[in-house]
Amino acid sequence: MSAAQLGERAMVLGSGIAGLLSAAELSSSFAEVRVVERDQEPTHTDPRPGLPQGNHFHALLPGGLDLVNRLFPGFDDSLVERGAVPTVAGRDFYFFQPQGKSYALASYVPEPRDGPIFYVQSRGLLEACIRERVQAIANVHIDYAVSARAPIWESGRVLGVVLEREGRTDEQRAELTVDATGRASRMLSWLPRMGFSTPDEAVIHCDFAYTSAFVRPRDFHAFEGSGFFVLPNPAGRQPLRGSSLIKMEGGLWLCACGGRFGDYPPRTWEEMQLWISESDDPQVAELLRDSEPVRPPAHYRFPTSCRRHYERLGAFPEGLIPIGDAICHYNPLYGQGMSAAARQARQLGELLCARAEESAGLEGLALDFLARAFEETRAPWLFAALSDFQNPLCKGDFPQEEQEAIEMLRFLGSVGRELPEALRLLNRVGALQAPLSELLEPEWIARKNAARDGQSS
Repeated sequence: MSAAQLGERAMVLGSGIAGLLSAAELSSSFAEVRVVERDQEPTHTDPRPGLPQGNHFHALLPGGLDLVNRLFPGFDDSLVERGAVPTVAGRDFYFFQPQGKSYALASYVPEPRDGPIFYVQSRGLLEACIRERVQAIANVHIDYAVSARAPIWESGRVLGVVLEREGRTDEQRAELTVDATGRASRMLSWLPRMGFSTPDEAVIHCDFAYTSAFVRPRDFHAFEGSGFFVLPNPAGRQPLRGSSLIKMEGGLWLCACGGRFGDYPPRTWEEMQLWISESDDPQVAELLRDSEPVRPPAHYRFPTSCRRHYERLGAFPEGLIPIGDAICHYNPLYGQGMSAAARQARQLGELLCARAEESAGLEGLALDFLARAFEETRAPWLFAALSDFQNPLCKGDFPQEEQEAIEMLRFLGSVGRELPEALRLLNRVGALQAPLSELLEPEWIARKNAARDGQSS
């Protein structure tokens, strides 16, 4: 083990985006990084069976893409080479809101404005490009068709994991184990067995379901830009329904329709077309008339978002940390999960590098990391909550503790047309290029207070 390393082996459970990026971040701090994945090894860019949302729309927000490019220089070029569609935020991706066409989701912005570039592609292609980069790291190894059964708890710390392959179990020792198994995480059952408390949970009953289908259109360029969403119109005939069309690699479109609170979309192509045609905005149905599905539609229901407050715990097992969706999973409608996981993985990498430089070791790593990870959940959780709670049928734990940030978001939105720097800040935080705390810097608090005082005088 070199002086810059913190241990001989780290284990990562799960080979999704959070797991792959965590493995890359860990590779400079451990002699060996072993990733274990319960699915079979992928042989193409189709999504893994263990990824229930794999056939739906996925894109790294600019903040997530920035971090992946930082880990793997030229990564975006490899996406384009394999068919991903470059997209200028604020211009090429748009939303049909009740007020009209908008170039932003969280507010009504009728004029296009060039923002950062991101890429749209299938989840399978995105994950394959990241996986190939991670597999090229010499000290990272990925084992497939392996399940993690239980942590090895000895001498007051986790020393690895009990693994199962084809009905046989064995112990895999490691100084650090990262749980990147997402919403399937067993952390809540593991902690009590080791004598630790489970975290408080915040839950939002967003109750969203959607059906997606890859289709081959007659004219790939029949609509402008790279994609659009038709958002529900609360005053329309179908106030709980929305739809989307997004350009994919291989000359395909990804069509999706979604509904909430009992008005769920159907699962077959024929019923899906009828369902979309009954919506208030007919344009998706019209564009689909000359399109044919290339595979059966995929249906997915997401009843609740959940944030686990691990950062509130006073004690946590040494040698074990959760990451990504195992900490917080958001309504997938807003496309934040992968980029939020990338930001958490970067925090882990920075924390490990700092500890190596200071010869601080791994003691107390979990609590330090969980505090940082919580900060990375604040912006995506708040943005998702504000959008979900616009619907009066949404119930759950509204983030009242973020009232100051909510007031700042309203202020920035109200002055965004006059102050380009306000819109840039709003977009940076919304794109997960900056933490929520950046909204509350003294300069902007002073501007907000001055505007409020001016209105009240």
